[in-house]
Parts: sequence; C-alpha cells; structure tokens
Amino acid sequence: MRLIIILIIVGGIIWWWAYKRPKEAIKSQINSVIAGFDFNNPQSFYSVSEISEIGKEAIPILQEMINSDSISERWAAIISLPGILRDNEDLKDTIIPSLKQRIDDEDDTLKMLVGAQLVSFGEKEGIPVLISCLGSEEITHFGAPPELVKERSLLYLQNYTDFDGKTIQEWQQFWENNKNQFSWNENKEIFEVE
Repeated sequence: MRLIIILIIVGGIIWWWAYKRPKEAIKSQINSVIAGFDFNNPQSFYSVSEISEIGKEAIPILQEMINSDSISERWAAIISLPGILRDNEDLKDTIIPSLKQRIDDEDDTLKMLVGAQLVSFGEKEGIPVLISCLGSEEITHFGAPPELVKERSLLYLQNYTDFDGKTIQEWQQFWENNKNQFSWNENKEIFEVE
C-alpha cells in the first residue's frame, strides 16, 4: 500500500514538473517581455519577437491574453500568434479563430492589426475589418513611426488586393461588389477577383 501511495505522489510530482511548471515558466517569460514595453520608447516593442520564438507551447497562454483587458497583452497576442503560425502552418485552425475573436477590438490599432494578420493568411474576413478602420482618426501605438490607423489600413488593403481605392466609400463599394468573387493567390500573396 505504501508503495502505491509513493508511486502516486511521485507520479503527481512528475506530472506537475512536465506540464504545469513549463506552462508557468512560459507565462512568466511572456509576462517579462510585456512588462518591458514602454510607450515612451517605441523600440521596446521589438522584443515581442521573443514571444513568437517560444513556439507553439506559448499558444494556450496567448489565446488567453488575446481576450485580456490589457491592451499590451492583446497586442502581444495579436502579433505573436501569427509569428508562431508562420513556422507551424498545421496550426492554422487553432490560431486563426483566436485572431477572429478580436475583429471588433475597441482599440483601432489592434483592430487594424487583426485585419492585417488575417488577410496576410488569405482570410478575406480581414478585408472589411481594414475597410472599417479607414474611418479611424486614431494614431497607431506600439512602434515607430506613429501614423494614422486609416493610413496604415489603406496600405494593407492596397498591398493585399489589386484595387487602388483611396476612400472608405470606394473600398466599401469594391467589397460589396466583389466579396463573393475574392480568391487568395498563394504565390502572389494577394486577393484577386475571379
């Protein structure tokens, strides 16, 4: 009986070490990176790449952070999850739905980044998100140089489609006329109208 109890205790310790401890260590590492963000020093945000370098073990933590009240945690998740996906295409069905949770983020910079991340993976749901950001007068945060969200959104839209519209009205009309004919050209990394 003692042997069984000892085996159960040892098994529990091994389980904790193998599963719980690494998750806590990864979470601590991610939190350390986020704690280093400084809005007065835009270069401090470049350290976010350290989170993507953790790899797929960071995904569950980032999936929690993407719904955080903290704008820094949401931003880190929105930037890091696609970085992990680029090295692990088999995780698309796990990561893309997490990003789609933030399509209506209340922060225009984050909303725009979600739209850009989605279109970069051939998800056309990102296009209307970017179009909606064309009406934003907010200035981007997290990085340098700061620019208007609407200007960055326009750049993404023009980069990922073959349309050169300038106004929100032109883009809305373009989307309404063509949303059912969009197809993703993997080689060119662009949406084309069939």
